[in-house]
Amino acid sequence: MPRARTLLKGVLGIVLILVLISPVLYQAFVKPSRSLNIAVLDKTVTVFDAQARTYPEHYSIFWILNHEKIYPTRMGLRAPDRNSNGRYDIDYDYFGYHPPTDKLSGVLDIDLGSIDLLYLADSFGLLEYFPNGTVRRRAGGISLEEAKVIEGYARSGGSIIAEWNTLGYPTYLDREALAVLESVFHIRSYGYGKHYSDLADVEKFYKEMYQDVTGQAWRFTGEGIMIILEFVVESYPRREKTEFIILESTDLQVGTFPMFLNVNNNHPALAGADSAIPYGYWFEITTPRSDAEVLGRYEIKTTSSGSEKLARHGLKPTMTAIIAYEGSYRLIYYAGDFADYAPNYPHFFLSYVAGAGHAMRALPMSAWNGFFWRFYYPTFMKTLRWVMRSGI
Repeated sequence: MPRARTLLKGVLGIVLILVLISPVLYQAFVKPSRSLNIAVLDKTVTVFDAQARTYPEHYSIFWILNHEKIYPTRMGLRAPDRNSNGRYDIDYDYFGYHPPTDKLSGVLDIDLGSIDLLYLADSFGLLEYFPNGTVRRRAGGISLEEAKVIEGYARSGGSIIAEWNTLGYPTYLDREALAVLESVFHIRSYGYGKHYSDLADVEKFYKEMYQDVTGQAWRFTGEGIMIILEFVVESYPRREKTEFIILESTDLQVGTFPMFLNVNNNHPALAGADSAIPYGYWFEITTPRSDAEVLGRYEIKTTSSGSEKLARHGLKPTMTAIIAYEGSYRLIYYAGDFADYAPNYPHFFLSYVAGAGHAMRALPMSAWNGFFWRFYYPTFMKTLRWVMRSGI
């Protein structure tokens, strides 16, 4: 009898191990892979750690591609056989700034004839602060030459997903480049903002910018939203053409998250998405053209004082968040930092576990960390299918 009990425990142990590793085995050996060539532009690689694989602006894109077993056939900074496993390599398979080698690549380095989709994730670039107080920008912005290449790709029937701040600073300093890109994306951009749980935590760059523009030191604390309207294109800063709107806690409603993303989940690109998702990260102030379709809007939960502050600058608490264009090419433009909005990035190992996304969405989440699991990831593949007219 003791021997039988020991044998039973051993069998149960083996069964338990198989149950635990079955999602990994299924993901690795059963789930079919698909081929898709995506060129991701990320000029804002501010954090580099090859061990931790932390690339805030494109981490979540590569996590989903790996989890969905979407692999490239040819594309990237290296030869087609650069990866032994054939997957998208988060360290190499993007165009932008590469800290280990200090190498910079961009749109002009992409073989646009060999890609299925162009994903413009971030082009803000890097700010380097020196002991003497000077600041140098590196890698940022879309040049006029790059803008024209993007336009040519679009007009030839290319598929594009783009995010803030493709049109923002420093790209908008080049009036010609901005005009080309606004024509491609069918919107006009003239500002941006961000929600903060404490306005005291606003980035140093913006505190200095606020003082330069207003002549006053940054004094704000507590929950709030910072909005910056940009009108200058020739030089920066130009005090008379840059405006700050600071929504403090008294300008926001109590008892609710201060900002939501409301989406049209009847559109194929967003089918089945939650219709209202708390949003608390970078967002863009845009005006869509009449031929663009608005798929999502931001709603800031303002009090009367908050609405009055916005109205004084010609704004309303509801703003365009997602637009789609369908013509000779298809485009989705996120007027926000959507790919980067994953405060608690899922460990990359989870991308090798089948069903991880479904399991995570079933867990209780705060408004702060639910955006990736409740919106971005669930709609990613649907957005790809729509923008590419493909059943992948």
